Amino acid sequence: MVCCEIGTGTSYLSEPGVTGFVVEPCQQEMLADAMNRLASDKPLRVAMGIAARRRYDQLFSGEALGRAYSELYREVAAA
Repeated sequence: MVCCEIGTGTSYLSEPGVTGFVVEPCQQEMLADAMNRLASDKPLRVAMGIAARRRYDQLFSGEALGRAYSELYREVAAA
């Protein structure tokens, strides 16, 4: 994933250098470099794709979100 940090949360989804690249806004050359790097480096694409899937499973899957909400509800109920 290549994204720009514009306050929308996409940079939280992508762990910089691990699951993709996060580029500062208005940095066209950096954006092009990141896109070209992924386009030309298949092992990097594969490694980042595997890492991205792992991150999704750990943080954003239905099971992960269910655990997080359950924990939150327990904390609120105990307060």
